[in-house]
Amino acid sequence: VWALQNYGFQVVIGSRFGDIFRSNSGKAGLLVAVVDQTVVERLWELTEADPALQLTVDLAAGTISAGEETFEFQIDDYTRWRLLEGLDDIGLTLRHADAISDYEARRPSFKPTTLPARVSAS
Repeated sequence: VWALQNYGFQVVIGSRFGDIFRSNSGKAGLLVAVVDQTVVERLWELTEADPALQLTVDLAAGTISAGEETFEFQIDDYTRWRLLEGLDDIGLTLRHADAISDYEARRPSFKPTTLPARVSAS
């Protein structure tokens, strides 16, 4: 996943992906667009016929456009929402920062905390 993103990929299109790859990709911000194998083959035909052809992937609409043709792709609603909101696991957690702070404020001081360690001045 990280290698794909290091090269600037924002989406991968295919008919089959492993569950772990698909899950990790979504968490890392990479869209995995699952289409029927006939769509993969048609996209290959179109791009081989015109290597300059631009493909447009619309996450909100769940479509891939190639020239005059448009194809639908599958993605689960939760991953679509996370990608549209730009949320990774840390971002999801930080949406609850106030609740976390409230919880930490009520905990006895002798218990472990998630607050930053205090550095004493030397």
